[in-house]
Amino acid sequence: MKKYLGLFIVIAMAFMVNISQVKATENKEVEDNEIVNQETGTGEAVINYEGAERKIDNRENEIKLFKVEKEKIKEEIKQLREEAKEKMEALKEKIKEEKNKTKAKIKIERIQGREQALERFDEAVKRVDDLKAKVIDQVVRMEAKNTVIPKEVKDLSTLAESKLTTAKTKIVEINTLLASSVNELSKENKAKIVTLSQEIQTLIKEAHQILNDEIQGLRQILKIKIEALKIENND
Repeated sequence: MKKYLGLFIVIAMAFMVNISQVKATENKEVEDNEIVNQETGTGEAVINYEGAERKIDNRENEIKLFKVEKEKIKEEIKQLREEAKEKMEALKEKIKEEKNKTKAKIKIERIQGREQALERFDEAVKRVDDLKAKVIDQVVRMEAKNTVIPKEVKDLSTLAESKLTTAKTKIVEINTLLASSVNELSKENKAKIVTLSQEIQTLIKEAHQILNDEIQGLRQILKIKIEALKIENND
């Protein structure tokens, strides 16, 4: 089987590195979330958060474009992914018609390798998707306690989501290439998959960093509010 998994092992290793990087910062993010959860009181403070101002113009443009196409893109991704999965299942069924047992085994191992590669993609995206959900939950909790959160900070979740959506679109492209035939991939398609894999990894890293920026923004906002409440209580 190893003979037929060379390309996918390279892809898998790339994503293992990316997943490890996400895990390496996971404890720090949990600490950040715990700090956010310590918020007390219901008074409002004037927030002057400047850390999120970097690249705001570019980020806001990306967000606007994504919001317009958001639901359409999601539906297209879902439909294309289902079609690719159906094609992959059809390939499995076709293999059963192969009378030569050796050839059948080779084809089965090839399909299994492709499915394992796709699982790596999904796992990497899901981890950052889960982090995004946690960050959004923190924003909701803080706003429920009358904490003012600037739009540029809240929009970071949407920007991260747009990066993940683009990554998912590229995963569908890979899925489609892998489901096109049970035969060995052409050099051209192998090159396409490697390029798409690198682009997906970059998008996941960018989404993860954007969420980290938002977490840091929420921490800063919370610290300012707590200090404001302390001053108010001492007056």
